[in-house]
Amino acid sequence: MTIEDKQLVMHLGMPKTGTTAIQHYLERNAQVYSDIGIDIPADTSGHPRTPGGGVVGAPQLDSARFFFDGYHVPETITRMDWGDKIRRLAEDDSRRKLIVSCEGFGPAHDRLRHSVFATLPDNVKPVFILYLRQPIDFLNSLVLQLIMGSPLRGAQFETMLKGHIDNYATVGYRGLIETFARHGEVIVRSYEQARSDLIADFCTSIDIPLMTEPAREKATNVKSYGRDAGLLFWALRAQQPNDMPMRGFIRMRNALARKVEDVDASPKSFIAEPEFSQIMAQWAQERTWLEETYGGTFKAETNHVPQSSALKMSAQFANEVAPHAAARLSATDYDWFRQAVHLATSGLSLSDSAAHMKSIAKDSPNAVTLPEQETIMADTPETVELDQQIVVRVAASIWMAHKRVAEPDISTEALVTGWKEEENKPYQEARIVLRQMMARGLTVTLENADEG
Repeated sequence: MTIEDKQLVMHLGMPKTGTTAIQHYLERNAQVYSDIGIDIPADTSGHPRTPGGGVVGAPQLDSARFFFDGYHVPETITRMDWGDKIRRLAEDDSRRKLIVSCEGFGPAHDRLRHSVFATLPDNVKPVFILYLRQPIDFLNSLVLQLIMGSPLRGAQFETMLKGHIDNYATVGYRGLIETFARHGEVIVRSYEQARSDLIADFCTSIDIPLMTEPAREKATNVKSYGRDAGLLFWALRAQQPNDMPMRGFIRMRNALARKVEDVDASPKSFIAEPEFSQIMAQWAQERTWLEETYGGTFKAETNHVPQSSALKMSAQFANEVAPHAAARLSATDYDWFRQAVHLATSGLSLSDSAAHMKSIAKDSPNAVTLPEQETIMADTPETVELDQQIVVRVAASIWMAHKRVAEPDISTEALVTGWKEEENKPYQEARIVLRQMMARGLTVTLENADEG
């Protein structure tokens, strides 16, 4: 083995650059790579987790505990002896590379434990690889992910967003790269240029064979909603009842997702002036440096335009989404939706407290006129009241019947569990169908309702 054959490859998984897709690929092919001398640590503890799922995946997060100072790792994450893994790489002639990927590596660059790299065995050379994205596009995508999936609200949300903006303004991509470049080769790739064939690009860049077709690796953390949709979901989070668990928001999100994706084409950014122009000016300088130093072509412009002084959802978007919401949501959820629309169209700061936002949305005049829930269906001539128990029973019966056709051997316990997990979607669909039927004078008869 030559010195160059022994590599500690660290994927600095910048958020919103396909990190999860790369990790899924590496984990699924870990054994195949091990057979040819490439180690990809895998978790064998059996802990519930998302395989390869960014910073929540094991053992990727545990590696940050070894390479960075002050990195908190939950106790549920499997602890590994990373020093031993590096020694094995150095001493075992059958080992060529050790690949570690973590979404926390890049953002934690200021806590890099330099002593680890200063004491690496002589025949182990660190190689760092990261994908960079046009910063305005990156920040807007990150905002949507925080809105759609994180538990942050109000001031916490503002702090997180401001932290990323400040980090780019003070350190930038260049400062991050230079931190790691002190210890070894840094491979910098353009995310926009590589994204159509990301897995193949990753494998080629670190000189490992491609084991599966890249098309199978497509993964996404959040749909590419526009800003109006993002503001609606943010307002729903702000208006979410304090006693409602996160799954309540997920239920609402799933009911509205397809419609808002079809309606919203807003190019407006979540980033305001003067930060928007400052970031673009800094990016122009960094992009030139990146292309001269690392080659490739990095995206110059963004399709986003800076927001006005207030984050405000357009009334046109609200009016197009409202009929769909009225048809799909329960009365309680629709009231929640109405309050969120009033908030999002009034224009408020992300940092306002949830309590303040609730009071503003309740007292402010309606920015848009929303339809009453029971009169929005074009083919329904009159209001139709539905008994919730009837709807639930019909929906459950229909869903379970289809499930038994698809899976004849499914147990009753599995059916009940499945219904509880998927209850909202079939319930809402049955509710719409029954309202249409009853509006036309059709009679719904339940047989063996108590058993259903």
